[in-house]
Amino acid sequence: MCGTPNYISPEIASRNPHSFATDVWSLGILIVTLLTGRPPFDTDTVHGTLSKVTQEKYELPTTFSDEAQDLVNSTLRKTPEHRPTIMEIRSHPFYTKEYSRSSHSYNESNSYQKLSLLGPNASVDSGLGVSMGRQRSVLNSTSVTNTNYAAHQYS
Repeated sequence: MCGTPNYISPEIASRNPHSFATDVWSLGILIVTLLTGRPPFDTDTVHGTLSKVTQEKYELPTTFSDEAQDLVNSTLRKTPEHRPTIMEIRSHPFYTKEYSRSSHSYNESNSYQKLSLLGPNASVDSGLGVSMGRQRSVLNSTSVTNTNYAAHQYS
């Protein structure tokens, strides 16, 4: 077995054949990690992490938007054939929905920055949720910037 345990799909953890759906799994893990600062199956041991992966045991913060929950849950389906394709991910409401500042709680004294994960035609607004309470660096299409916003409240 090869790879970072927190990003390994159930099929690789079970030593079964894998396909591009494995990359979709890893993308789901990456999305959660970017939004929370921690992979969803993270434990103190490799064995514990792989056990959670193969059992599909994870919880998303209740502060995730419905769109974020739906996208992550679809990418982290145990059965590879049930995961979305990259094109389906690119057209998912999490990436296509227009968000406004006024519909979310935020601290106006902090910067407001767009975060693009899938290229120029798909953007995620990093001001989707409430202030994280600590600064994090995020990449956008032109630079690395500091922001206090994420798609959920950081605990």
